[in-house]
Amino acid sequence: MSFDYYSAEGEATSRTIEPVRLSFKGMAWYTQGWCRLREDFRTFKLNRMDAVTLCEGEHFTPRELPLLPDQIALGTNMTSVVVRFAPEIAYRVYDEFDRARIAPQPDGSLIVHTDWPPGLWGVSYLLSYGSTAEVIQPEELRRALAQEAKKIAAQYAHDEENEDFQ
Repeated sequence: MSFDYYSAEGEATSRTIEPVRLSFKGMAWYTQGWCRLREDFRTFKLNRMDAVTLCEGEHFTPRELPLLPDQIALGTNMTSVVVRFAPEIAYRVYDEFDRARIAPQPDGSLIVHTDWPPGLWGVSYLLSYGSTAEVIQPEELRRALAQEAKKIAAQYAHDEENEDFQ
């Protein structure tokens, strides 16, 4: 199959792959296969694929997809993180994380030990939980979240001074 692909870094490429597997992870569908451009197995998120076409009449001998840890299969280096989630967001935590990685606490909060992609995507995703999530580890991710939250607060600071918005 051939398609245009948009990476998490915003890079657009045209790819042709010999598909091997379709998988669902983290509320998203992915296809894995032998990428002819990179000459290696790659994983592609379906909603980043555009202009998908089957290569009619073209055949290939399926390659055996190696068993890879999740972080390699998803094509990025991951960081181990620990996050505490407030009880009121439990429904979403159970939807989005592997239950084996969720530890309910006596106060109703949930501690999640998971692997997380570095960079803006991971920070933005965690910010989508607002104040119902607190990163416990690593410290670098805590700092990155705090910096991004300060930028957001500064962006809206003028609204507090403007009576029209109240």
